[in-house]
Amino acid sequence: MFVNRRAPGGTVYGMEALDALLAASAFDQDLNAVFLDDGVYQLKRGQDPAKLGIKNFAKSFAALSEFGVNHLYVEKESMADRGLSDSDLMEVLRDDGSDAVTIISSSDLSKIMNSQDVILQF
Repeated sequence: MFVNRRAPGGTVYGMEALDALLAASAFDQDLNAVFLDDGVYQLKRGQDPAKLGIKNFAKSFAALSEFGVNHLYVEKESMADRGLSDSDLMEVLRDDGSDAVTIISSSDLSKIMNSQDVILQF
């Protein structure tokens, strides 16, 4: 599980997490990504990081299912704390056309995290 806690701008953490996730996908693992705290901004629709002088890596999330990453969890409480709703998030689809993004409560997210073998935090 890859835990994203940082906003997409200002640090390399978001981009590094995505690169690590894509690299790990080469090993045919069941991979999950979680977005909480300011990390929820990584999935925000309509980002334009070029204004900040950084690469727009958010477009790469749309390709995650091609790499076997089909579970993206977004913590509901983090979204609410930042005034975001599900309509503020970009669409990320699985190969079968279903939504790969699941908005989940912190208590349910905790259960999923407890079932993971490895958790990497960015």
